[in-house]
Amino acid sequence: MPLYHLCLKHKITHLIFSNYGFTTSKIKTINWIPDFQPLKIKLWPQKNITAWTNIYKRIAAKSTTMIVSSNQSYQDLSNIFPFAKKKTFIVKFSCPTALKTQINRHVIKEFQTGKRFIYIPNQFWEHKNHLNLIKAVKIASQNNKHLKVVCSGGTSDFKWNHNFHYLKCLNTIKRLKINKNIKILGEVTYQNVISLMKYSHAVCNPSLFEGWSTPVEEAKILNKMLCISNIPVHREQAPNAIFFDPNSPQSIAQALCKTWRQKSKQKCAYTIHNLFDQFQKVII
Repeated sequence: MPLYHLCLKHKITHLIFSNYGFTTSKIKTINWIPDFQPLKIKLWPQKNITAWTNIYKRIAAKSTTMIVSSNQSYQDLSNIFPFAKKKTFIVKFSCPTALKTQINRHVIKEFQTGKRFIYIPNQFWEHKNHLNLIKAVKIASQNNKHLKVVCSGGTSDFKWNHNFHYLKCLNTIKRLKINKNIKILGEVTYQNVISLMKYSHAVCNPSLFEGWSTPVEEAKILNKMLCISNIPVHREQAPNAIFFDPNSPQSIAQALCKTWRQKSKQKCAYTIHNLFDQFQKVII
């Protein structure tokens, strides 16, 4: 039975985050586009860019209401699909689950990170910008020989279905001889992500593009110092963070050195985004 008729049969009035849309107004459809990365940065296969463009256009056209997670994403949607601008709402999310996650008190010993480190919890996808970060660690370590950066995250890039970028990162670390300054953990459990974040000196995100960064929100709710790329979304999320140009290893290195010198008590201001209140406005 088609989804539309199933909704009618069960008297469903709103369909949320299904990526479906109906031409009739009997059933309201509310859909979310996390970001417009495939359309904004040239790091995707062309066939994927075309496919995502068509998917986003269909969702934007057929949905009763659209949701995006940041002012930047709203601006992107307005530019790419101006016809959907008036029916789009910004709903910013926080990560309260980080506070409820049981901390692994042995995580430092288990992963041998050392007591002081800057943590990067990003997947090894090209736009997460590990290569420039690695080059920056080389520069920064010349004047800060004890600087330590710890990275965790999946090692395969879903866009290309391979781990070439991850292997390139490992080879670059080896070539630059900075094994003592940067440690790659690979994929770890969410509990360990939050535990590493909690015990870190600071959290870093060198990403080239985000719709709304989950690691930044997790770091904020854990009251951690942030060292992040100066992309618009990051400035929107954490205006008091230490910022750098993600395309410049020298700029990243300067930010890492500044972060390393700072006392860990110097935190980032945190704003709670109440999802219930925001969704209530969207649905009503």
